[in-house]
Amino acid sequence: PKELLLSVWGKNNKGDLLISHEANSPFLGFINYRPEMPQKASGICLGLRNRLEGGVLEEIRQEGMDRILYLDFTGRNRLGSRVKYTLVFDAAGHGGGIALVEKDEIILTVSGNHSRFDQGETYAAPRSNKLNLLEQADLGRLSKQICGSVDPAHRALVNNIDGMGKDLALGVANKIGLGPDQSFDETSESCLTQMLTELQSRLLLSQFSPGLYMRRSGQPKFGIFPLAHLTEIQNCSSVLECAALYKAYDTHFKAYETLKRKTHSTLRQIKNKIVTRYNAQKNDFDKALDFDKFRIWAQLIDSSGKQLPAGFEQIEVLDYYKEPPEKALVPLDPRLTASEN
Repeated sequence: PKELLLSVWGKNNKGDLLISHEANSPFLGFINYRPEMPQKASGICLGLRNRLEGGVLEEIRQEGMDRILYLDFTGRNRLGSRVKYTLVFDAAGHGGGIALVEKDEIILTVSGNHSRFDQGETYAAPRSNKLNLLEQADLGRLSKQICGSVDPAHRALVNNIDGMGKDLALGVANKIGLGPDQSFDETSESCLTQMLTELQSRLLLSQFSPGLYMRRSGQPKFGIFPLAHLTEIQNCSSVLECAALYKAYDTHFKAYETLKRKTHSTLRQIKNKIVTRYNAQKNDFDKALDFDKFRIWAQLIDSSGKQLPAGFEQIEVLDYYKEPPEKALVPLDPRLTASEN
């Protein structure tokens, strides 16, 4: 329900283009494995096939530097006429999803929660007050604005720069010498200006350094620029190759995490069952430790010959288990007679 797979081919190559709207790791790129497919195609899938199958992917556009992409197709309508369609991939936070748009009107939605993808409505990208690094001329002023924030350094970068993800922001802060919880100050301003200038230049010239990184948990991360705070496990020759490698790693990691959670859950259930059984047996055992005491009390009450009615809290008996026998008081439950006790 949250992934869409398109087979795309040109004159010299063919590939599977995956569009995924998983909440924590949205993805768009070619993949080198075949995901498990549902046995029966959904109505949305059939609707996309009717319009896009055999069509032409003309262009891919981006909304500024945000995580919103437009895939422009020339397809066909139900009458067979050629029609322009746009497949919108909106991963810009809450309310996104995947939708097919015709003449600015949403006609199909995939995995949208309908906050921006109401069928029949006009799609509008969310407004952003962040600054586009490619359009920013005065990076010194931008650095000063960011360094004036009281937020942690990575959060200040994410909140001010369009398209800046958390991992890239942490990498920039790490290069400047700041930890994940430290904030920028006036001394960081010149270093930050230099870092942003380098990022801007590399973006404009498409000088990427795609690499696959790993967190301590084993979770893979993909970056087109070096992520100084993470361990690099593989350097790639192209962004597309690295994206495919990342998705394969990520799929295996999620399967591993799912299996680990299930295993831990099963172990917890088994442990709880064993502990409950053990506590019940221990409770029985603890009660059994008093068996001899109650047996002797019962014998002493019985041998006393006294028939006390209910209401007494103790009874005086002769304890013949002692040498010589002596008088003793045995506690009673006042709700019962002596013989019932």
